[in-house]
Amino acid sequence: MHCTVEGCTLKITARGLCSRHYQHKRKADLIASGIRCSVEGCENSPLFRGLCQHHYTLERLNDPVNREKARQSNAKQNAKAAKIRATKRVEFRSTFTASKSEIRRHLSHGRSVSDIAVRMGILVSVADRMVKECSNPSL
Repeated sequence: MHCTVEGCTLKITARGLCSRHYQHKRKADLIASGIRCSVEGCENSPLFRGLCQHHYTLERLNDPVNREKARQSNAKQNAKAAKIRATKRVEFRSTFTASKSEIRRHLSHGRSVSDIAVRMGILVSVADRMVKECSNPSL
């Protein structure tokens, strides 16, 4: 069975609606009902256990077990991101080194900067900068 919203082909999750449309309707009903977050002074609509998203997250992070899980998860994500960045740096360096040797080869054949750019599939401004760097290694 598919969602009852016209044009939606996702599977039904609850009350004849897919997850996306059910959550949208649930949130709209909460806003329309005028119910507010149970934290005094907060005007946001509740999403979980009578709390808005912000206060629910704070409540979860006040629990030492959840706080430690969040810290470990963040550490894993940061380590993974650092590994990806390091890999990309190495790939870029090796590509740039290969590109420099290719530029030198084209220059030795007497090719113009625009010709080098076309042959390497790069912008003329990039090729020009690389030619300058190859010609003057101190740049």
